[in-house]
Amino acid sequence: MFALKRLVNLIIKPGRSVGRPFSTAVLCLCLVLAVPLEGCTRNEMPVSKTGFYFDTIVTVSLYGKNADETLDECMDLAARYDGLFNKNTKTSDIYKINHALGNPVEVDPDTAELLNLALEFAASSDGKFDPTIGSVSSLWDFKSEDPGLPDPESLVEALKHVDHRNLSVSGNTVTLSDPEASVDLGAIAKGYVADAMRSFCISKGITSGYINLGGNVLTIGSKPSGEAFVVGIKDPAPDSGTAITAVNSADSSVVTSGVYERCFTIDGVDYHHILDTKTGYPVKNNLLSVTVIGPSSATCDALSTILFIMGIDEGSEFIKNYEGYECIYIDEDKNLISK
Repeated sequence: MFALKRLVNLIIKPGRSVGRPFSTAVLCLCLVLAVPLEGCTRNEMPVSKTGFYFDTIVTVSLYGKNADETLDECMDLAARYDGLFNKNTKTSDIYKINHALGNPVEVDPDTAELLNLALEFAASSDGKFDPTIGSVSSLWDFKSEDPGLPDPESLVEALKHVDHRNLSVSGNTVTLSDPEASVDLGAIAKGYVADAMRSFCISKGITSGYINLGGNVLTIGSKPSGEAFVVGIKDPAPDSGTAITAVNSADSSVVTSGVYERCFTIDGVDYHHILDTKTGYPVKNNLLSVTVIGPSSATCDALSTILFIMGIDEGSEFIKNYEGYECIYIDEDKNLISK
């Protein structure tokens, strides 16, 4: 069971035992790793490096004698994966698949592995998670300073091409049989990369540290003191810069999907980036965010989206299929519901 630290004036359901109020200072992005440094010796201080990949800030902090060299290689690894998975980069595997007009494409083994994993989640979630959502997601621009809604007719047409069964992987050969379909791995790629970076760090002898890919947090072991790292979960209120609660994390990942990450408001209606694969519009339920905690960041990444789309009742049953994974829902009344 993950350790959920209660904050003052919050409701936590159902009756989970909780620790003392969380008081460690936390700097928040979407999820933020809080590393209390009080009382640390020089040898206990991590070294860190930050880069910009996957359209987000990537930060890696490591402890140990090999940390500096490993950090540089971690960023090289992030750049490599960005070059493979970024659907907007013309040399990437995903771009090539999306522009192959239905023809087979030879891809890097890591791309094939990630696509196979995405297809597994698509099948198990009955298409609520679908890596071919790209034809729909491309119609939404959550970065624009002057956002607008997709043309309804274009959205209806795009939905016809969302079907993971049109995507097949045989060895390192990928075929997207529908020429109008488009792969978008935004709901799983960062988790996959975080797992790969952790494996690389461990291979270099690193036993303590953390990786933060724009809020997808993955810890390597515990702090040198033996204490778990503390990962803050963002208050989902718009423009909030504080953590609403926190969990202890040692050799685990903490990933959140929420309505506040990429969103805009038009005529008093809020629109966010978690899209319903059946309607093409943002999912409408009473949830503000879903956080998943477990050993694999890729699995946490995919599950956070799936559980958000499913909602509490269906999602709480679905996560039972994944031993070692737990979740925290935050509803529109800011109740914290742990499963």
